[in-house]
Amino acid sequence: MKKLYYILPVLVLVLVSCERDPYADFIVSAHRVEVFETVYFTNTSSDDAEYFEWDFGDGTWSDAINVSHYYDQAGLYTVTLSAYSGT
Repeated sequence: MKKLYYILPVLVLVLVSCERDPYADFIVSAHRVEVFETVYFTNTSSDDAEYFEWDFGDGTWSDAINVSHYYDQAGLYTVTLSAYSGT
């Protein structure tokens, strides 16, 4: 029974000190745009995210929180957002 008294505080400390990774999410102003038409991306990631990296799928990227972008060639592009915490 004494071992339980020692293990329980350690377990609580371990669980409290664990950080969850932030999650990245965004909404887009339009899913289909014309060449040179600006599309807007609104970051809706978790509040614990501190740094962001957007990849627009055309070889360009940004580290801003919310971004706008245009494509100079027609095609299908996959946009990704990564979110990071300070740790």
